[in-house]
Amino acid sequence: MKREDFIKGKIYTHEQYMELSIMEMMESKAEHTDKADPKVGAVLVDRNGAFFDKSHRGELRIGDHGEFTVLERKHPGEDLSGFTLYTTLEPCVKRNFPKKGCYKRCINARIGKVFIGHPDPDPTVASNGYKLLKKAGIEVEFYDKKYEEEIAKANEQFFKEATKRAEEDKTKEIQSAIDPIENELIEFQLQDLSEEAQRTMIDKMG
Repeated sequence: MKREDFIKGKIYTHEQYMELSIMEMMESKAEHTDKADPKVGAVLVDRNGAFFDKSHRGELRIGDHGEFTVLERKHPGEDLSGFTLYTTLEPCVKRNFPKKGCYKRCINARIGKVFIGHPDPDPTVASNGYKLLKKAGIEVEFYDKKYEEEIAKANEQFFKEATKRAEEDKTKEIQSAIDPIENELIEFQLQDLSEEAQRTMIDKMG
């Protein structure tokens, strides 16, 4: 099926909703020129399991996330409680103020269930979007493996850069834990130890 073939109010299969979100994902518009932006597609399904709406990153405004677009730009103030959201990438957690993470927008909209196409390896998300949705009482499941691989392929450059950022953050955390110890050793004087401890250290050092 084509994206245009989906009719609001008509019920489609779980697989068709996942496939539609991937088709939307491929329409995503990049925001930056100095780094890769994730490609994200979202599909909203009503309480009866019928197609309600769809969106992709940057659809209405460059920089707007797919989930935000379908939940708040397209349907501000509407009752979406109990709806199901299909999103190709794990909802984000941190945004620059006054923006909110997409996980929070799902909670505020009282979404009942979220299907996630692929975990987000960026250190600002890194499974926390999934955990926060679950903690809020939202049912969360993941796409089938074949769709997950398709999403990963389309986001190859973003995932590569996000993984690098995660590794750099981990190195910084380790370094920040080591630095205080190194500083203490730099300032260490033998006379700081007791006579007995000094003798023990000298004996061990030969």
